[in-house]
Amino acid sequence: MTDMKRCLLAFTVTLAVSSAATAQTTRQEMYDDPEQTSGLYFVYPEAPGVQTRAPKGFKPFYISHFSRHGSRWLADPDDYRIPVQVLRSADSAGVLTPLGQDALKRLEIVYEDARQREGDLSPLGVRQHRGISERMYSCYRQAFSKGAEVTARSTQVPRCMISMDVFCERLKELEPGLCISRDASVRDQWYLYSGNQEYREYVASHDIGFGSYRASTEHPDRFVASLFSSQEFIDCHVDRKDLYKRMFAIAQVMPNTELDIRFYDLFRPEEMFDMWQGHNAWFYTVAGPNPLAGEMAYRKSLGTLKQILDTAEDYIDNGRHGATLRFSHDAYLVPLCTTLRLDDCMGQASDPREVHKVWCCHKISPMAGNVQIVFFRNRAGEVILKFLHNEVEVGIPVETDIYPFYRWEDVKKYYQDTYDYENVRL
Repeated sequence: MTDMKRCLLAFTVTLAVSSAATAQTTRQEMYDDPEQTSGLYFVYPEAPGVQTRAPKGFKPFYISHFSRHGSRWLADPDDYRIPVQVLRSADSAGVLTPLGQDALKRLEIVYEDARQREGDLSPLGVRQHRGISERMYSCYRQAFSKGAEVTARSTQVPRCMISMDVFCERLKELEPGLCISRDASVRDQWYLYSGNQEYREYVASHDIGFGSYRASTEHPDRFVASLFSSQEFIDCHVDRKDLYKRMFAIAQVMPNTELDIRFYDLFRPEEMFDMWQGHNAWFYTVAGPNPLAGEMAYRKSLGTLKQILDTAEDYIDNGRHGATLRFSHDAYLVPLCTTLRLDDCMGQASDPREVHKVWCCHKISPMAGNVQIVFFRNRAGEVILKFLHNEVEVGIPVETDIYPFYRWEDVKKYYQDTYDYENVRL
């Protein structure tokens, strides 16, 4: 079986699935599928797009990759501890409603499952990165052939380091002779933890946010009243908004664990949508292409962009082949997608109530979300490349007559002309 046939077999999906990744989100869509309100806790979609055959004579030789860690438990232990404590106290006082009692039973199981695992990679997170690694190898195995130079770098957060390890181990299972240099050193954090000084100073001195909009999307009163039968207990012992947000966070993250327990029934569809919409608009402000920030919105990850381009040029100029694998977090993957100006990440909205129609954090950075830039060359030494976002081909604002492929010189010139990344202050 040829490599391309293997690739197409690995990506047997419909065009409708691949196009859904870039479609706007409607209120009804999220009512029908409450897991979409998980936002940045959204489980990685196991339906990447069909890969286009490269022009005749071009073979893959290098992959530049940047990924978020896989599925995890909530990182703040208080997100589990405080709801359990509040409901336990209410149970002891005899003021839990039947729904509150049922919620507490579920919470006790979840609390024990998450105990001392806060922020850890879950078994699902392991499977996600093994699957992405396997599909990468299946489609572009020439890049990993004899003599391949593969490096993997991670932030120093355990869930990222383990994501890196399981990704690399799957590659080595498929290509036993492959040597991979792995590290999680302070030396590499400058491009894994993106965000340059110029942008940080701009945010500190300009109002590019949506003010109190996020807070306006939080409506805890009905939710709290459904769990507790005593208004006096609520007034004296319950921080309503805090409990509401922590319980919603638990509801959002549960699909990332092995437990078959859900909490969506505690919330009304409009409550979940509003909570998600507030967070989505906030993340759009700090990491997306917020038009209120002008060109500054696209300058967040210039250090990462420079490292990506410089490393690719080194592989090209020296005739090397292999891959550069990077493992980081949503707060750095999303700005990189913005800085790269990927087509499916460029939605514009100045009204926070309209952001969800053009930009959705769960479609840009689900758990294990990633960007892959795949390079091809022919015998004449010509180099072309394509961009994958969550394993789906996407475009950038560069003219090409071979879409989804672009000529390396055109891409390099575009980013050089657009950004002064050589002089970026990290």
